[in-house]
Order: sequence, then C-alpha cells, then structure tokens
Amino acid sequence: MQFSTISRALLAVSTMTLAMPTLAIKPTENQIELGINIQIAEMKNSGAFADMAACSGKSEATILQGFRKLMDKCMRGDESQYELCYSNGVKSVLGVTDARLEACAAQYGDDSEDRYYALKEKEEKLQAELDELNNRNDNSDAHWNKIDALEKQLQDLHAEMEPLEQAEAERTQREWELATNEVRKMNKKLAPLKEHSPHNLPTGLDEPWRGMKPSFDHLPPELASAKESQWIICAHMVNDVTLWAESIGAVKHQPEAYGISDEQNQQALREMYNASNGTFLDKIDEKIVEISLNDWEFAHTEKGMYDISKKAWDWCQAQPAENFVDLDDSRL
Repeated sequence: MQFSTISRALLAVSTMTLAMPTLAIKPTENQIELGINIQIAEMKNSGAFADMAACSGKSEATILQGFRKLMDKCMRGDESQYELCYSNGVKSVLGVTDARLEACAAQYGDDSEDRYYALKEKEEKLQAELDELNNRNDNSDAHWNKIDALEKQLQDLHAEMEPLEQAEAERTQREWELATNEVRKMNKKLAPLKEHSPHNLPTGLDEPWRGMKPSFDHLPPELASAKESQWIICAHMVNDVTLWAESIGAVKHQPEAYGISDEQNQQALREMYNASNGTFLDKIDEKIVEISLNDWEFAHTEKGMYDISKKAWDWCQAQPAENFVDLDDSRL
C-alpha cells in the first residue's frame, strides 16, 4: 500500500483549509500565499477566468490579478466577514451588477454538480418509496408491478448518474493534483515523498463497510429504516477515519515532506470534525478524531488500515439504531 498517494492529496486540501481565516492556529504568510495559489490554479484549470472575462469584458490577466488581491484582503480580514468580503469583492473585480453576475452564472456556470445532486435527491426519494413497498405484506400483482417500475426507474437513474459521478471524481483528483503541485512549487526544500511497499491483506477478513447494504426487511419498518441509515453512515465514518489516520501518520512519519506541521494537521482534523452539530453526529465526530489521533501509527499497512476500519465500524454498529434516524451526515 502506498499511503503517501492518498495522504498527499488530503494534506494538500488540509493546507488549503489552513490558509483560510477560520482556524485557531493562524496561517503563516506562506500558507496564505499557498491558499491563494491553489485557488487560482483550480480556477485556471476549470476555465473560470475565461468565463469571467467573457462576462465582464475585462482581460483574464486583469481579473486574475484582481482575484489575487481580493483573496489576500479577505484572508487577512475579520474571519466572520470572509464570505461577505469575497462575494462583494467578486462583483468589484468583475465590475458587474448583481443582475449581470447572476446572468453570467447561468450562462457560463457548470451545472453538472447541481444536476448530480438533484438526481441524488431523486434517487433517495425513489429508494425510500421502494423500501416502503418492500416492507408491505402485499403479494398482489399491482404491488409487484409498482416495485418493478420503481426498480426500473432507479436503474435508469443510476445510468444517468454514472458519468456525472465519474466526472466529479476526476475533477476532485485534478484539484488534489493541482494543490499538491502548488505545495511542491512553493517549498522546493520539501523532501521527496517516500513510497511504501505493498502489504497484502490476509485473506478471509470480513469488510462489511465495503459491501452492499444488506436487507433489513425482516425487521419492523421503522427499525429497518433506522438500521439502513446506520449502515450507510457507519460506512461513511470508516472512510473518513482511515483517510485521516493516514494523513496524521504521513506527517508524523515524514514531516519534512509536507508543507504543513503536525500541529496544524491535527487542528485541521479537529476543525473538520468539530462536534458542534447538536446531533448524534457530534459523537461520530469525536470518535473519528479519537481513532485518527490514537491509531495513526498503524495506517501505513493494509492490515493496519483494516484494524482501524474495523474499530470504527464496530463502534458505530454498536450504537443504538435510533440515533441514526434522520441524521444528516452529508459532510462525512
């Protein structure tokens, strides 16, 4: 397993996060500059500056220079006013009105992400309807025809979502690569990343968090729904725990290779999982932070990652199912 491949991507995002004025540990001058450079690199790659030039009538170079100054100003200002500073500044940089900016967003904006989440919402509704029908004690032809029709709708929906999911994964990968490249360009003294030889995972180990969600049809409807939610959220939790344990371990094992300190990396972890939602998600946040900080030393082998995953999974599955009813884990 080459954990540095995943870690370098996550750490690039962590470094970008640290460059925003929202953390107790204030970013350094270099981190502010890095955050700006990463944002500009991503905007260049996506063609955002070309679209803004077409919208405003200004040159791309002028807009880029304006954005650099704007982001520097907002990052150094009152952190509670960052979003307002940025949104107002965009109009000033482009020299357009609210109405023109809205029209440009409609004309030049990429709506693929919005389409994906709209389809995702539709999928959830269809799946809930299908689950409700499957829980009924009805063997009539009409009942099974409804189920067949819903399953066909879901199948068609998944086919429509597949290219959008692939595009989103590719976009995320490009952003991570751009961020990592900016880290390396800015700090040429960073040591080369060490690659780790593969460790084969012993055969016969159960990894339920990677498998298909089982059927809970044998349970009462309310409990079945709660268990389904629990299964999905626990799988999300496992993914987050392994990524962050890996990230913490990467910096601790080779601090000279990353543009972020161990203290800052841990702060980014605590900031992301801040246990301030007022729901059971807070307990999940606390456990993600706990396991990531306690078990990072095992996150450089397949077996170690399996053990970390299993610890998170076993804890999550041991919680009362009712804690997961209507629990929004969209940020996991």
